Amino acid sequence: MTKEFKLGSGFISSLQKIPFQLNSDQKTDSLLIIVKDRDNPVLDIDKINLSRSAYSLTYRIDQEADYALYFGDPSLSKPNYDLKFYQNKIPSDLKTINTGALQKLDNTKSQESSKFKYSLWGLILLITLIIGFFALRLLQTQTE
Repeated sequence: MTKEFKLGSGFISSLQKIPFQLNSDQKTDSLLIIVKDRDNPVLDIDKINLSRSAYSLTYRIDQEADYALYFGDPSLSKPNYDLKFYQNKIPSDLKTINTGALQKLDNTKSQESSKFKYSLWGLILLITLIIGFFALRLLQTQTE
């Protein structure tokens, strides 16, 4: 099922380039552009250029180590840091590090986690059954 979001609207002119500012954080792999010509002649659109803002990450590294940045889980909420209160404390001479190539990670960690979760529930069930067995035997010996 496709969800539709209106990202923006504006006017196109054949006389000048008018950039559109799409105000949305929606992730998409397709974009539908609807042109309403009304009574005007049909527009010939030769090319559409899309771009996005460049993002940077500022982080204080305390020691030499290997670091990894995980991203792309749309189910997580956006972080809400208090950095806006400390903007004047961030040094302007920050060092830039180069990242390696992006790697798509498989979901084996979460699969291992779910296997562990089911194993843990199985162990809890087994312990409950053993305790129940001994409780029943204890009740039977007391009634005799």
